[in-house]
Amino acid sequence: MVAQATATADASGEMILVRADDDTATVSVPAAGVLTTDDETISGEAIRLEPVGQPEVLATAGSTAGTFTGYGYRILPKDLTFHPPATLKIIISAGDWKAEGGDNLSVRKYNTTSGWVKIPVRVDASNRSVEAAVTQSGMYALFENTTIDAAGDSPSALTKSPQKSWTALIGLCGAVLLAIIFRLRRP
Repeated sequence: MVAQATATADASGEMILVRADDDTATVSVPAAGVLTTDDETISGEAIRLEPVGQPEVLATAGSTAGTFTGYGYRILPKDLTFHPPATLKIIISAGDWKAEGGDNLSVRKYNTTSGWVKIPVRVDASNRSVEAAVTQSGMYALFENTTIDAAGDSPSALTKSPQKSWTALIGLCGAVLLAIIFRLRRP
């Protein structure tokens, strides 16, 4: 999947907009910005934005990543630096926005040394979008923060699995009920 760059994102022609094939994410790059790799300076039209699937995100997700929402992207080419920063914008479907809680979302960049690193975001509830300033190419994903994650500890789950949650809750209720029954039967 290769994204297409258009020459402008606004009427002034000051931005280059790169859109992912799935139409849910964009990267806005200042047209006058300097884009460098380790070896050269490149033009904004060379940027690509590719969706990344759940298996790839989860293969890299450590215990501190939070809950992956299904929105993941790779900004290419590799080893690209944005001066000034580019803006990654992810537009979330109405159903996902409601399920994820909107304000409880974070964008994380994958770092081979430290795993998924949270970066500051701006949440726009009226447009169901999350924006993050990015200074490098690489893999980015949208995560739902967990209560434990917010405190800095490991979350209990990496993917949403309502089926597993309900099964665990029913199992716990059954165990409590059995304990109560056995206690009541004791003389």
